[in-house]
Amino acid sequence: MLTRRRFSALASASALTPMRAASLDAGASSKAIVEVLDEHVGIVRPDFIGLSYESTQLYDPNHFSPDNLPLVDAFRRLSRHGVLRLGGNLSDCSVWKSDAGDFMTPKLRAAVEHGRTYWEWRLCSPSVDARRNGAITPSAIAKLRAFLDATGWRVIYGLNFGSGNAARAGDEGRHAVDILGDKLIALQVGNEVDFYAGNPFFRSTSYDFAEYYAGYTEFAGAVRKSRPRAPFAGPDTAANMEWVDRFGRLTSDAVLLTSHYYAMGPAKDPAMNAARLLNSNSQLERRLDIGQRDAARANIPFRITEANSCYGGGKPGVSNAYASTLWSADFLLQAATLGCAGIDLHGGGDGLYTPIESRGTGEVSVRPVYYGMQFAQLFAGAQLQLCRTTPTSKLRAYAGRRNADFFLALINKSATAISLEISWPEATGRPLSRAVRLAGTSLDAKTNISWTEVPAELPQFAELPAYGAAFLQWT
Repeated sequence: MLTRRRFSALASASALTPMRAASLDAGASSKAIVEVLDEHVGIVRPDFIGLSYESTQLYDPNHFSPDNLPLVDAFRRLSRHGVLRLGGNLSDCSVWKSDAGDFMTPKLRAAVEHGRTYWEWRLCSPSVDARRNGAITPSAIAKLRAFLDATGWRVIYGLNFGSGNAARAGDEGRHAVDILGDKLIALQVGNEVDFYAGNPFFRSTSYDFAEYYAGYTEFAGAVRKSRPRAPFAGPDTAANMEWVDRFGRLTSDAVLLTSHYYAMGPAKDPAMNAARLLNSNSQLERRLDIGQRDAARANIPFRITEANSCYGGGKPGVSNAYASTLWSADFLLQAATLGCAGIDLHGGGDGLYTPIESRGTGEVSVRPVYYGMQFAQLFAGAQLQLCRTTPTSKLRAYAGRRNADFFLALINKSATAISLEISWPEATGRPLSRAVRLAGTSLDAKTNISWTEVPAELPQFAELPAYGAAFLQWT
């Protein structure tokens, strides 16, 4: 066993220094044992981390462009192999325009007009939000392709199923396949299709999975008429995992099963606060258990293509604060251990929960949730191992191995510092090669969140501060 004395020879003093902020003063510390077992429980794929945006962001072709250097840099600092998902609520009232026309119909025109009232425009850059009109064009997709080349990312591209038609899907999908090439992971048909029923701009109240799947088949067929190898994913539900199961049983050539997840909501509910966000969420475990089962049955990976802390736009002081940092770090690693192939956190513009804020071309800043994503990204490519914590409180521990390197992430989601004893026979005797500390001054802090690489040779009594996190690497 790595006792406190043994652990002190491996850990960094700075990595585990308690926070000084009075708002996070923990008082006396509790004790916990972290046991790492030689049992594999999942893998963090190299492209596990992703970002999700509204498709209408493409109305500004200069946003996802290699010339938008600050955004390119923010993507590259997050991951060199990430996944950009384009979809969201606005995708189902979006306009497409090419040499073949704009495919405008009365249904689409009505949806576009109504869609101007949606709050999700705030998730687009100011130039798009201010006008709330425009069109996705082949030139915008060409800029997107160059942006993906510059960042190393790939894309999941959503088609307008809510108010669009198969003719438009065939034309837009053909352009996406031709321009994006190997950067295209899949096309998706619709966004949160399980919520269409009764929406007067989308479907009747009798709409069900059978109608969805018939439409999906029609849209996919329209694209594959000219591009037979076009990849597709689905069903991209908001919550209905039964539809994911049925889709997986029926489809024979989809490359991903997809759905969404929000940790809590709606944002207007006063009960949606930091304490609730940091509590364990059994819904996630149930959702991913079903997703993993469906993925195994269909032999297709399951990915959460849209997720964040609080649906309805995010909770002020929570979704845009340090609480979201701790939540995202834990959420992403927990999902990986439960078999999820990847997660795309939704955002854009100056939305409360966005990982990257864009105030205009060249004006980019990262938000608190971004740091939690960076923390989880440290495990990219690692095979995860089973961790047991005793007692099982709000201490979360994740262990992994990649080649000759061993990783341990410790996340304290409680107001009490925790003294640790670590049992990991495989890591015993190895030198600590890297230590990272993640900390904030308070749960509602929007700035002064520290992501600190600290010296790995300074031993100290192993204590994880209240609401603190540490990443340790042995080589």
